[in-house]
Amino acid sequence: VGGLALEALPFSYGYYALVLILIYRYLDRKYWVIAHFALNLLAFLLDPDWWVQAFSIFATLYLVYKDVLFADVRFGVTPPRWVWRSFYPAHLAALAIVAAMLNVD
Repeated sequence: VGGLALEALPFSYGYYALVLILIYRYLDRKYWVIAHFALNLLAFLLDPDWWVQAFSIFATLYLVYKDVLFADVRFGVTPPRWVWRSFYPAHLAALAIVAAMLNVD
């Protein structure tokens, strides 16, 4: 029902966002990459213009393998939680400002 509502209403990602959230929530981390790849394949088969979304797999790869990639790296500083939580809305605001400055719709 949620996926249908996301497709019927003017949401940017539609069913894709809901399924990806469910993948992250209910699958074990070791299955995230293959499930995300399958979701990207389905999205491409339903809409070939959706190919650019395939690059989102890199974010999932990072989430799955970040502990391995950065096992030997010691940053020494852990940023406050609000920094992590503010990144997404802050980057959307920055994109909106750039779009407004360029008069992009």
